[in-house]
Amino acid sequence: MFIATILLIIAIVGLTSLIAFKAWELRSETVMFSPVRIKVGGYSHRLLENLRAEFPRTAARATRIFGRILRAYASFGLAKALIAFESFLEKTLRLVRTAPRQIERRGEASPFLREVAAYKRMIARSERKEAALEGEVIPTPSLPAAESKESSD
Repeated sequence: MFIATILLIIAIVGLTSLIAFKAWELRSETVMFSPVRIKVGGYSHRLLENLRAEFPRTAARATRIFGRILRAYASFGLAKALIAFESFLEKTLRLVRTAPRQIERRGEASPFLREVAAYKRMIARSERKEAALEGEVIPTPSLPAAESKESSD
């Protein structure tokens, strides 16, 4: 913060002295450093004309280069994302292929699942009884193969 304050003070003093110098020149009608001013003016004019002529071409060239770089990064990122997605799909496929075998190897359902199945059967029976009392006909739901084995036990 201290350095910024010093720089601000220097800039203010420099601009004030430049304005005061220009005011003195206008009052006294003398031109200080006239040969140097002519050379600097010519140089700055040539520089400005070159910038006007070259800037559009340079900007277009920089835009093309930036576009190529951006496309390269985008294609690289897309390739990495596709490889990661392919790896994810391979892992998922491997899991889907091995999951049914693991379930078949485990044998019976857990006690919790058997309890849930029994509760569902009890609810279905009570709904059918209530419907029969009211005169409605509710079709009996077909049970999957795993639950039909449990109901026969």
